[in-house]
Amino acid sequence: MTGIATRTCTHSNGWTQTGGEATCASCGVRRFMDYRAVRPPGLAQAVTAPRRATAVTDRAAAEWVMMRTRRRGWGPGG
Repeated sequence: MTGIATRTCTHSNGWTQTGGEATCASCGVRRFMDYRAVRPPGLAQAVTAPRRATAVTDRAAAEWVMMRTRRRGWGPGG
């Protein structure tokens, strides 16, 4: 039984529980008890950035750090 949760249902008729999921006997609203019920089967696919993109972002980050540390008042003699 499936239904639409309404503001008037107090879920007083009880819950049926199966496989990490509880369903209201009155309105059919579902509550998930753990991630097993909503997680798709299998492992997530690993996503890696292309080698060139990582080299460009690493260089930009290094340049940003160098510029910030050369500001007046930072480092030796500042």
